Amino acid sequence: LYAVRIFGDRLSARASALLAGIDWALDAGMHVINLSLGTSKVEHRAGFEASIRRATRAGAVIVAARDDEGVKWLPGSLPGVLGVQVDWHCPRDQFRVIEAGGMPVFRASGFARPIPGVDPRRNLNGISFAVANMAGFLARAMCVAPTPSAEDAVLRLVRFAQVPIYAGHGDLADDPPGGPAVDPL
Repeated sequence: LYAVRIFGDRLSARASALLAGIDWALDAGMHVINLSLGTSKVEHRAGFEASIRRATRAGAVIVAARDDEGVKWLPGSLPGVLGVQVDWHCPRDQFRVIEAGGMPVFRASGFARPIPGVDPRRNLNGISFAVANMAGFLARAMCVAPTPSAEDAVLRLVRFAQVPIYAGHGDLADDPPGGPAVDPL
């Protein structure tokens, strides 16, 4: 588990710093790259597409915000990324999957881990926490088989969320009732 710092003294950074951070994570052998940030500037698309290709070749998955409050984010809205939306009604121990544009979109809670005695709405919250929650679900799914590929782990999450009785919670090590599903995409 690594934290890669790309910010200096402000909560903003150049796209080149973010791309360099992704490359660093890949060089370090990361399997799940949680990006609780992104950009809406389409001129950075080609750079992110190249990073996504490198991640895919390395067997890693980038988890990032797909869209939030009407803003489409890069790299989370691109194919090959586990795109996340915030779902304010989803419990923290669950996730949901919808289809948008022919791709699965994962929806997770935007709330941080609870603080005893503090209303969750007064704690930190937002799309970054939904992304982090989904990165945790993905990491857990990648640990359930001896040599899971990143792509297999994402498909496991899709299959798992499609079973109404489980609805994205429970034991990710188990196949949904009725055995493994075929690729629903």
